[in-house]
Amino acid sequence: MIIEESNIWDTINNAKKTKPSAEWLKTAYNPNINFELRQEIAIRLGQLSKVGWIKIKDLLKTYGNKDELILAAGLTYQDDAKEWLLNHLYSDDTMNIKVVEALACWGGTLPIELIKKTLEEKSAQMKIAGLELLKFKAHLLSDFDLLEIAKSPLNDFREEIVIKTLTIIQRRESLDICEAISDVIQKGSDKSAYYGLMALGSIGTKISKNILLDLVKNLKNTERKELAKKQLNFEI
Repeated sequence: MIIEESNIWDTINNAKKTKPSAEWLKTAYNPNINFELRQEIAIRLGQLSKVGWIKIKDLLKTYGNKDELILAAGLTYQDDAKEWLLNHLYSDDTMNIKVVEALACWGGTLPIELIKKTLEEKSAQMKIAGLELLKFKAHLLSDFDLLEIAKSPLNDFREEIVIKTLTIIQRRESLDICEAISDVIQKGSDKSAYYGLMALGSIGTKISKNILLDLVKNLKNTERKELAKKQLNFEI
């Protein structure tokens, strides 16, 4: 039974009154309908946890590994879904970016070697997905291990990757972490340096204060020096 797209939207938009069942969503899904609508159906199935995963599995068997269904599998947060995703991580010896993205919520339970592999990939999208995994894993790592794995993305030439890495490591207070952030401030792009200074200022320890003092003395870039002074004043 094929449901018209307009009818699907009507049902979804009226979900506050009557939530569509998992079975109805499964029936409504069709790979030939508008992508936005397919994605919406998949998300709603994912939000139905265990019963949603049962229907998503059926759709995967019927239609194959569609991107929206892969991401929906991650939303279910079911152990069986995690195993399915790990079993479909590689396609022709290449990591599937959608599978990595779907595994984000399980980042804390994934092997550190897997996270390292994602961060060694050249693709910006894959590195961002890998950093999402690291975000959930970071609290289980020592400062040394965290810096080891963050070294590559922290020195990436793309600002968005450096900045996302900064948001992960700035939750620590050690000298090594503060020095790594200081390195970005001195050598990174203006935007990366800005976020680095914000990160250093947010740490609020004697170590971060001393690093800021050194930056105020040694930074050649006028704008960065002034921002370092402001951050130092906040800490004082």
